[in-house]
Amino acid sequence: MGESTPLARKITLPLLLFYGLGNILGAGIYVLVGEVAALAGLYAPLSFVLALIIASFTALSYSELAARYPLSAGEAVYVREGLRSGLLSTAVGITIAVAGLVSAATIATA
Repeated sequence: MGESTPLARKITLPLLLFYGLGNILGAGIYVLVGEVAALAGLYAPLSFVLALIIASFTALSYSELAARYPLSAGEAVYVREGLRSGLLSTAVGITIAVAGLVSAATIATA
């Protein structure tokens, strides 16, 4: 357990982009566009542009963190390295797993 092995990089950039686009388009646009249009009215296009800008900051942050810590477990690793807390890192990992389940259930319900 003392040795660390690097991650095998098998996901290419085009595959990763298509995966992200599939999630965003499948869940966000096709399922929820009616809800957004009902709430935003004429400002629906502006709301999508605003969401794009906000999501871009998140994407850039994750790409920087992934370059600094090329390990699996994403957010849990970032919390462990940044805050030096194993307990908090475990809590974040469990929270991310639960968020994935809730997100999948929400998409399936919609």
